[in-house]
Amino acid sequence: MAFSRPSLEPLTNEGQSVRAIAIALNIILVGTVIYLMLTVGVGPSGEQVAFAALCIAAPIASLLAFYFNRGESWLSLYLKRKTLEEKAKIERLNETRRR
Repeated sequence: MAFSRPSLEPLTNEGQSVRAIAIALNIILVGTVIYLMLTVGVGPSGEQVAFAALCIAAPIASLLAFYFNRGESWLSLYLKRKTLEEKAKIERLNETRRR
């Protein structure tokens, strides 16, 4: 009995939509933090300034990572390699069962 593995094509489409959602949420977060800083303001304490800077810097860093990492990441390449290795193991097992 042969098992069929699902193709990786649907994952790439889902990955693109998740990427688009993440980008949109990061932009919304930056806009919200800037709006709150302009309307409510940031207090004089260093902790509040550091927190506001972190709330702006983290999503901007994420957006830059999305922009510069358009190709395949090391994680996706690793997962593809592991998938291919498992597929090869299954094929070898099926060949030994047929003999």
